[in-house]
Amino acid sequence: MMREEVVEIGCNMHARRYFIKALEAGDQRAAIPIDAFKTLYDVEATVHDAAPDVRLAERQRRSKPVYDELLAWCQSYKPQEAQQSKLGAALRYLTSHHLPLTSYLDDGRLPIHLPGGRSGG
Repeated sequence: MMREEVVEIGCNMHARRYFIKALEAGDQRAAIPIDAFKTLYDVEATVHDAAPDVRLAERQRRSKPVYDELLAWCQSYKPQEAQQSKLGAALRYLTSHHLPLTSYLDDGRLPIHLPGGRSGG
């Protein structure tokens, strides 16, 4: 029996919620990653019914640059942000889980978030 490769996937809706909590706590900087997640979910809405190879191509073309910029933004703010702040928690979560969170960008069969998550906006 052939065993398929196991891929760890992350839930981007969960990552997004950390930034929403930071914004709700009054940190306006959190609006930047929230906007990035909106763009990522907008792409997903347009490719939802596409074949996996088409979904992958669109994710690589449209979503990967957005996610790369989001990750760079988080890495630039993380060193000076207090760990106990809401934004600090969001930055730590995204940067420490970026590999499973971005696994969907490399496989058109994978979802952007885990089942049961709501689409972002």
